[in-house]
Amino acid sequence: MDAFGPVLAFDCSFKTCSVAIGTESEVLAEEDSAEGDDISALLPVFIERAIKKSDLFPRDLKGVILTHGPGSFTSVRVGISVAQGLRLALKIPVLGFSSLENILLSALALIAMPRSLEEIIVVLPSHQKLVYYQSFSPSKEPLEAPRIDSISNLVWNKKLHEALLVGSDLMAIEEAWYSYGNGAPLTTYSGNVHARFLLRHIDRLKKTAVDHPLEPILVKHLKA
Repeated sequence: MDAFGPVLAFDCSFKTCSVAIGTESEVLAEEDSAEGDDISALLPVFIERAIKKSDLFPRDLKGVILTHGPGSFTSVRVGISVAQGLRLALKIPVLGFSSLENILLSALALIAMPRSLEEIIVVLPSHQKLVYYQSFSPSKEPLEAPRIDSISNLVWNKKLHEALLVGSDLMAIEEAWYSYGNGAPLTTYSGNVHARFLLRHIDRLKKTAVDHPLEPILVKHLKA
């Protein structure tokens, strides 16, 4: 049986942009940006480049998988708008996926989960010294809903030394951890998201209706 595809995948929820095109069996093309680029201008260019690298036409795409938050208000909506436009133009299904879960997949594809730890906490920067975070089991099952809070509250309320800490820009969290007098070392992995890992969800995409709704994942900061 031929592999389903090709499928377009992209993650632009934060300060970087990652685009991939592939099938269930292979990645055909990838494009990744550095931090600070204009996502609204870059995403369409990356998609066009990836399609050309794959020797395809837009009409060849069988679906879209993207992250739809949590993340930058503007970037998330840019991604959703592009995906919705492709769905309407090509009559293909679109599947949204959590940006926190995608960076979890990106990390665990490159490193092994330490056997001594029983929790993974994914942390990504938000704004005004706030961070998004979510806890997962070693089998990648969510242990809680995505949250947003200050770094100080995260350090105070979570037993970070008993978890694998995954994300980007973790230095501020480590500094806060040790400044509070914590002596136990942290186990961390700092890395960026990669759209290629969204292609692992093609099986779910195949079961998604073309008219399936796509809304951003919004996380509100509940101030004490």
